[in-house]
Amino acid sequence: MPRVRTVRRITLVAALSAVTIGTSAAVDAATGSPVAADSGRPTAPAAADRAAHDAGDRPVANAADKGGRSDAVAPPDGQADGQAVAAPPPRELAADAPAPGLGVPSRTGSTESSVDRVADFYGAYVDARRDGNGKLAEALRAHYLTGDLRTRLAKWEKAHHADGVFRDKKVPTTWRVTYNDSGMGHAWHRVRLTWGDGAHARTTQLTVQSDLATLRISDIQSGVR
Repeated sequence: MPRVRTVRRITLVAALSAVTIGTSAAVDAATGSPVAADSGRPTAPAAADRAAHDAGDRPVANAADKGGRSDAVAPPDGQADGQAVAAPPPRELAADAPAPGLGVPSRTGSTESSVDRVADFYGAYVDARRDGNGKLAEALRAHYLTGDLRTRLAKWEKAHHADGVFRDKKVPTTWRVTYNDSGMGHAWHRVRLTWGDGAHARTTQLTVQSDLATLRISDIQSGVR
């Protein structure tokens, strides 16, 4: 009898071991991955494999394989896998973009515009006087002003000891020309001249007349017409 009990005990231990080994060796039927003995659910590595399988078996870059950095980029919405993804613009180029509402300064003009002719004359004349180029200033007068106006300006300048084009002894720092009206073969423009800047700036207004047939300046008067 003791011998029979010993054989039965050995047989029971062997059966329990077989059950344990069989349970540990169980695999998931869907993925072929090992299953945890206590829960019947895939282990952590098996769960990751199943996630990849459910997503269409698409490979996912392992961050650990690249020194802790992942280069995998998900495709944008509406773009299929395998298509090229446009890289974002360099950061330094984005920084060079102009702020909204701030454009590059530009100037335009027309050879048939009386306003442009007056603006061209005052802009060039201010530069010539400021640079101390008397010959250029006289050449500009001869080109843009009528002969009759040049004669009248010479008389005014002799009497007032000032520049008849500016109606002042000094050279302005800024100028602005605005169309006023026209009729009877003439056009009139408002010319605003500014001396200095800030709180000490001084401005004057002139009325400049142009002959529409030649676009030459035929009269300059103080004040606004």
